[in-house]
Amino acid sequence: MYDDLSKTTVTISFTDDDLAETTTSISQTHFPPPPLPTSAQLQTFSTSLGAQFFAAAHSKLSDKAASRTTADALVAACFARATDPLPPIANSYGIPIYALRIPIEGGSKARPVVGRDLDEPRAGDVLVLWEAKFKHNLSTKVVGSAEKPHVAVVEAWDGKKRKVKVIEVGREGGVEEGAYRFEDLKAGAVVVFRAVPRSLLDSA
Repeated sequence: MYDDLSKTTVTISFTDDDLAETTTSISQTHFPPPPLPTSAQLQTFSTSLGAQFFAAAHSKLSDKAASRTTADALVAACFARATDPLPPIANSYGIPIYALRIPIEGGSKARPVVGRDLDEPRAGDVLVLWEAKFKHNLSTKVVGSAEKPHVAVVEAWDGKKRKVKVIEVGREGGVEEGAYRFEDLKAGAVVVFRAVPRSLLDSA
């Protein structure tokens, strides 16, 4: 399975008594990603799995045992609490519904590139930040890196301000609320994933 939800199957045929492996054969088949979900399906995923993700993340805000945790553990807890979601694959957490990228090498004149815009972020979606440089007061702050992106769970979306509120793990290891304005992104990449059921792959 690949992070775009395509998959490759490898079939090996052999017989136990064929020590020379003269009858052994190997075949490989690649299956493309499933069709993109419809708007109605995306809404359904949000109200089902997304609601479960949000409830799991929100419960960690008052969980004293979560005072020392990691972003990966927070998101893993959401997957564990949800009903049969497709598990994460590398840094993919379902279907990317929104993607915004500003080339780092482009400097201040770089234009944002919207790679996908299937739906607005909703509670329970997973936000991933790759080396995201945001304007912060009179300076900038960088969230996540190319090797270790920052992950958080969406709490709410303000479309007018293009501001996403999240539940995330802070620098001290505690679960807390945070916010990011997409208009303040100066470089890097922002991707919002929506968790999907395993059954989505049945349509592939």
